[in-house]
Amino acid sequence: MLSFISALTTLTLAVGPGPAALASELASFSPTFQPVFAQAGLPSSAPAAAPAAGGAPVEGGAPAQQGPGIGTTMVMMGLIFVFFWLFLIRPQNKQMKEHNKLVESLQRGDSVITQSGIFGKIVGFDDANLAVVIEIAKDTQIKVLKAQVARRQGDGAGPKADTDAKPQLAKK
Repeated sequence: MLSFISALTTLTLAVGPGPAALASELASFSPTFQPVFAQAGLPSSAPAAAPAAGGAPVEGGAPAQQGPGIGTTMVMMGLIFVFFWLFLIRPQNKQMKEHNKLVESLQRGDSVITQSGIFGKIVGFDDANLAVVIEIAKDTQIKVLKAQVARRQGDGAGPKADTDAKPQLAKK
């Protein structure tokens, strides 16, 4: 154990080539020791042999690993863009166009539901503020931005609501 610690101290103090030297030194003390990168078949972090002056790699040096080429990267980025356009941007633009068409077609007397869930009937327009005046109860009017009108009452799922009927309370 003492020789192991002295070898580790010597390697720590000396500026060596890296973890590969430490691993080989430790392997000389313990024959069952194998570094993790050797077990997993991963390349060590020790520097590869430096190329000679002519640019050719030194004998025994590992060839440099190259990542995917620029063409592959561009194709993958293009596929990601197409995915986002098909599944996110296009449906959102379609929904926005439908909403703009709804807002432009609003008329006095339309029963509407706002984004906040308020039911009412349009009684007027405030074009200066791009708003509509909605009557939510008898003699109770509110001003709401046109863009906040979610849909006409009766549009969408379910039967068309009767806006003139009095609300029914649930009976126990």
